[in-house]
Amino acid sequence: MYSVYNLLFLALLLLLSPYIAVRWILDSEEWRLRLGYLPKSRQKGALWLHGASVGEIGSLAPLVSQVRALLPETPIVVSAMTKTGRERAIRELNEADLIVLSPIDFPLFVRRTLEALKPNAVIIAETELWPNLVRQARSAGAKVAMVSGRISEESLPRYRQFRRFFRTVLSNFTLLCVQSDEDRERFLELGAHPDRVVVAGSLKSDACLRTVPISRSELGLPDGVPIFVAGSTRPGEEEVLFGAFKEVRRSWPVSLSSARVQSRLL
Repeated sequence: MYSVYNLLFLALLLLLSPYIAVRWILDSEEWRLRLGYLPKSRQKGALWLHGASVGEIGSLAPLVSQVRALLPETPIVVSAMTKTGRERAIRELNEADLIVLSPIDFPLFVRRTLEALKPNAVIIAETELWPNLVRQARSAGAKVAMVSGRISEESLPRYRQFRRFFRTVLSNFTLLCVQSDEDRERFLELGAHPDRVVVAGSLKSDACLRTVPISRSELGLPDGVPIFVAGSTRPGEEEVLFGAFKEVRRSWPVSLSSARVQSRLL
């Protein structure tokens, strides 16, 4: 299956080669990184953290801080799949030693990156199941882990079609930290080893908790006033929530006359 995957990927690269050539001329730094040519550095034995784009990179912030506190001498490398993700990492992940774009998932380019970093461990945020990155990192002696892993109910049928292939990919993970019990069952259905899959929640939720003030004084709420929180709502859901809130108040009257109502989207 890896041979088929790489042949298809090679065909795609050849098809896109004129575009890549033009992009190389316009932004040689981006494409040097994507082809595995890292800047000269001393990041050997690094901890490599990878996130797809802006959201995943933001969720890695608390993990980067914890790693820096626990392993102050370990080089930290952060990679992003998108330029906007890398830009956010440069702005916010000051404790990282090197921030790059992730290599294209083709054996030659992945090997170049691994040879430059020689990472002891690779940690991937959410479901970035890049087969060559995972396989070659493991072959190079690095431990491979996933944090905030998830597989949605909508995407599960697509994964099922290639279950045999993804079972091989998942076998290279030392640890899979997933968001929920449902996600754990989906990973197991795809062939992950049960002893390597643990439910550990979402780093994105942890990152939100680090930034949203919860002090009553900061919210302008006096002591004793109940707080009603609706997080991550979508248009139309607020009306449903307020209807449910009114029903609750009928059985549990609460005076909110002295409270300041504040809406916050997470």
